[in-house]
Formats: sequence, structure tokens, C-alpha cells
Amino acid sequence: MQAINTAIALADSMRGLPVITKDYVFHAYSAVLEEKSNGLILLGRGGEAFNELQEIDGHIEKEHNTYLKMWMPLDYAQSFMLMGEIETSMTWLEAFYASIKNYKSARLYSKVERHLAQLDESGYADLPVVKRFKNMFHEINNDSIAE
Repeated sequence: MQAINTAIALADSMRGLPVITKDYVFHAYSAVLEEKSNGLILLGRGGEAFNELQEIDGHIEKEHNTYLKMWMPLDYAQSFMLMGEIETSMTWLEAFYASIKNYKSARLYSKVERHLAQLDESGYADLPVVKRFKNMFHEINNDSIAE
């Protein structure tokens, strides 16, 4: 967490600067904050991650960070799953899937598969909302994912 807080402090001083050189690596402030929320998710701290995600949304809008905006529903889905709010988690997973489905990307689809596997591992596989999404996801994407 200390490394992320240092990165946030450094990134904060760079907010609004144009990226016009290849002399350094630069991430938008929202992306640095998102790394912190991912860390919280990996640590199983869904409530704290949720609080971070709400702040990140504001920075995404200011920065017009469409790439990160695409990923945010997955982060929300993971956060809500950790908090045991499975129906809300599935709503966010459906939003993530809706934003990626036309890409037919194995990498993106694997994130959906991983979330579904985590739901299974956590004992939520038999919930109707999980079954419904899983069936729809597998039916639509059977053999259609590009490598």
C-alpha cells in the first residue's frame, strides 16, 4: 500500500500535465488510483475498494479516460462480490460484459470467466442470477472468442 500511496502523491503533482515526451512513463491519475482499488480487491477489502471506485469515477470523467471507464464495471462487480452483494455484483458484471462483448477478446472474456469462477468458489453458483448470466454468457460465446 505504501508504494501505491507514493505513486498517488507523485501522480497528483502531475495532474493536468500534457504527455508530450517519451522520456518517462505516465499514467493518468485515475489509473494510479485504480491500481490502489485493485490492490484492495486482491486483499479482499471490497468495501474500501468501493469507496475508492467512486472517487476514481470522477477522475475518469475529468480525464476522459475511456479505456479505464470500460474496466470499471468489473471492479465494481468484484467489490460487491467481496461484500456479499451478489445481485449487485452480477448487475455490474453484466454491464462489463455489455461493454466488451463486441470485441470477442479472449483476454476480456477471461475476466468474466474468472469472476464467475470466484462466485462458484464462494458458494454462489446456484443463485438464479448467477446461473442465468452464466448460461447466457456461455451460450452466446460458445466457440466465438478470438484468440
